[in-house]
Order: sequence, then C-alpha cells, then structure tokens
Amino acid sequence: MKPYEHATIASATVDHLDQLSMRPDQRLAARATLRQAEMVAEMLMRAHADLSQVLGWVRRVFSASAQRDKLPAVRPEPN
Repeated sequence: MKPYEHATIASATVDHLDQLSMRPDQRLAARATLRQAEMVAEMLMRAHADLSQVLGWVRRVFSASAQRDKLPAVRPEPN
C-alpha cells in the first residue's frame, strides 16, 4: 500500500465514524480503537515486508552456494 493510500483510507474511515450516531465518549473510544488497529496493521505490514526481504536474502545465499556446488572443482585441460 502506498503512503497516500493509507492516509486516504484512514481519513475515509474516520469520516464514516463521524456519521454514526453515538455518544461522545463512545466516539472517543472508537477513535482510540481505530488508531490502535491502524498501528497494529501497519506493524504487521512492515514485519511482513522485513520478513520477505530476509527470506529473499536467504534464498539468494543458498541459491548462490548451490550454483557454486554445481561447478566442477577442477576443469579438465583441453587435449
């Protein structure tokens, strides 16, 4: 998700929250819960991105070592 999409989605969610009929204390609690949920979602997306980068690095390391193992240790001399 691009940063501008996150801001647009978050503001749209808050706008919908303002349209609901509820007491001010309920609205305040709903806003706090919404902020917490957004922070958790952001944390999970970042963790997923970081984990994907680490796994990509591990794959590259292992594939490079596998490619090295396929190469002959001593090349035959031409006759």
